[in-house]
Amino acid sequence: MVNAVGAGRAFGQRLGKLIEDEIHRVVHDCLYGTDFQFIPKGQLADLHGRLCTHDGLIVDREGHPYAVIESKVVQKAKHATEKAVKVAMEHPALKRAHPTLRSSIVVLAGDFTPEPLRMVEATGANLLFIPQDHLALVCREHGIEILWEDRQAGEYAVAALERYSALTSEQRKDLGERILKPVVAQLREAVIAAIAEVSENPVVGVWIDIFFQRGEIGHHEFDSIEAALDYLRSWSE
Repeated sequence: MVNAVGAGRAFGQRLGKLIEDEIHRVVHDCLYGTDFQFIPKGQLADLHGRLCTHDGLIVDREGHPYAVIESKVVQKAKHATEKAVKVAMEHPALKRAHPTLRSSIVVLAGDFTPEPLRMVEATGANLLFIPQDHLALVCREHGIEILWEDRQAGEYAVAALERYSALTSEQRKDLGERILKPVVAQLREAVIAAIAEVSENPVVGVWIDIFFQRGEIGHHEFDSIEAALDYLRSWSE
């Protein structure tokens, strides 16, 4: 017999995989007939050579990455920051390592509080958020209750896993589609924007990091190349 902890973890993994698969279906549909392809569980190295695995990558025919896609689902707010930190740390580092990488598309579902959402948004990612109320309602309409207190896990987690396992493939497909529905239009827009031909690509910002011998780092942000150059020239005056 599955215990409460094991059932809760197994159900969470299945729900996350369902959302992930529906995202993949939408992305594949957007890329149909283009010169781009979607790679599930794609890997990219950061500037230090560390490989980062993500839900998926959009690449061109030569394999150059144009978008990295990540999805996370949480049932409890206490896990929200942990899930958001991975995205907030990895995605900006990957953009610095891969000049063709235009977009970071992040789908977060469940009990995410404002702070983890702001953390992801601050990276410049395309944040698509599915609220807990919507997630719970759609699951409930399929006979699955996802909101329970820790003391109720022995009953509710096992029941949720058993009910999900009993769904037909068509029912699971419907569940995935309905969960993603609030953000599917935004997802399509983000994918299309990531692969669109861009005739002009003006500079919108410049960052300068100055490293000192004692270990300090001076970080400076500018709106234009001219402003950054003026700042650098001021050091020689």
